[in-house]
Amino acid sequence: MKRSIPRVLGVLAIAAVFSVQVHADLLPPGAVVAGRTQNQWAEQWWNWVAQYPEATNPVSDLTGAYSSQGDQGQVFFLAGHFAGDGPVTRTATVRDNQHLFFPLANGLTTVLDSAFGPTYDGMR
Repeated sequence: MKRSIPRVLGVLAIAAVFSVQVHADLLPPGAVVAGRTQNQWAEQWWNWVAQYPEATNPVSDLTGAYSSQGDQGQVFFLAGHFAGDGPVTRTATVRDNQHLFFPLANGLTTVLDSAFGPTYDGMR
């Protein structure tokens, strides 16, 4: 049996073990998916993460218990991990007809917590 995921957003492939073969295509940076550019999906991803309190935030989730919150219809958001305590293994159910979107990095730095100084010029 062979199933395929139509396309995978992002520039990094995820290696995983599946009971069926999975085919994933990487999209070029300018590709539009479900009516949005990848930049727009990135903005939506950050808004998605920011809406949850830490206790139920998919990024803080260590098991995948909150992974279903990534279901955005035609696109499924995968969460990274902020804690930096090493790899996290989660279980998530993604439909065959969904695109995957995940950031390459889940870090955010502001001038308030930057080690490079209290200005944007210092951060650059």
